[in-house]
Amino acid sequence: LHKHRTDVKRCLSERCPAVAAMPSESNSNGRLILKSETLTGRAAHIGQMLADRVAAQILADGAVPMYMTLTVLMPVDVEEQELRVLIHELEAACERYQTDLLDVQVNVTEAVNQMTVTMTGAGFGVVVPETKAQEGDALVMIGYAGYAGAACIADVKAVQLHERYHPDFIDKAADYLKTVSLAEQIALLQKMPEDSIHQITVCGEQGVFGALWQLARIADVGFEVDLKKILLKQQIVEICDYFDINPYMLESQGAMLVCTNRGEALTELLEAAGYEAAVIGYIKSGHDKCIVNDDEVRYLDMPKGSEIVKAQL
Repeated sequence: LHKHRTDVKRCLSERCPAVAAMPSESNSNGRLILKSETLTGRAAHIGQMLADRVAAQILADGAVPMYMTLTVLMPVDVEEQELRVLIHELEAACERYQTDLLDVQVNVTEAVNQMTVTMTGAGFGVVVPETKAQEGDALVMIGYAGYAGAACIADVKAVQLHERYHPDFIDKAADYLKTVSLAEQIALLQKMPEDSIHQITVCGEQGVFGALWQLARIADVGFEVDLKKILLKQQIVEICDYFDINPYMLESQGAMLVCTNRGEALTELLEAAGYEAAVIGYIKSGHDKCIVNDDEVRYLDMPKGSEIVKAQL
C-alpha cells in the first residue's frame, strides 16, 4: 500500500500503521467521523464504488475523508488478480480524495460465493449544529434513481441486453459507474446560505425509497413525494423493465436527497454547474410517508433490500 499523507507513519509491522495525533488545543472544536460500508460483487464494481460511497457519507457529514481500512472475504475460486484489481481501483479513488488506504485484511473462505468487501473510513471536521428535516422543507433530489444498480447490470448482463437494445445504449449505462462520486455536488451545497441545508441523505443499496425512509426515520417526520418528479434516465428505465425491477428500490449510488428551505435556489445552483436536480416533494408533520402518482397515493413501507437480486448477477 502506498502512503500519501505525511501524518501516516510506518510501524515496525505494516499490519499496524500509526497516525500522528492532532494537538487537542488546536482542534478543540473538532470531531472524528467514522463510516463503514459493505459491498458484494465483482472487484471492478466494488473498487469503483466503495471508496466513493464511504467518502460521500463523510463529506455529507461535514468532514474531510482522511483514512480508509479494508476487510476482504474472497471465495476459494477467485483468482488473486481480482484482488489486485480491487486494490488498484481503491487506491486510485483514495488518491482522488487525498486519503490513505491504511490496512487491508484478506480472508479466503467458503462462507461466501462472491467477493465481499467492508471499508471503514475516518474523516475529521469541525463540530456543526445538528439539524434535522423540518416541516415545509423541500426535498431536493440530486442524481438519478437506480443509477449504480443499472450500471452494474448493464456491465454484467451486456450480452443478454444487447439482444434487445443497441449496444451503445447499454454500454452508456455501464459507464455510469465512472461518475458515482458526489464530492463536487456536496461542495456546491456549502455555497448555500448558512442554516439553509437541514439534512443530507446519500442514496445507497436500498435505492431512493430506502433513502427517503431513512431520512424520515432520523428526523422523525413524514413527507409527500411526487413519483413522476424522481429523476430517471431512459437506460435505467429500460434495464429495469427487462428484469422486472423497481428502479426506485435499486442501488442508487451517485444520487442523494437534500432537505432545504431553499429548494428552488439549490436546484438552480446545481443545474448551473451541470448537475441534474429537482424538487421531488416536501416534509410534512406526522409520520405518513406518501408517494403520489397522479391520483394514486401509496404509503412507503420499510425497505427490504435492493432489487438488484432480480438480475441474478
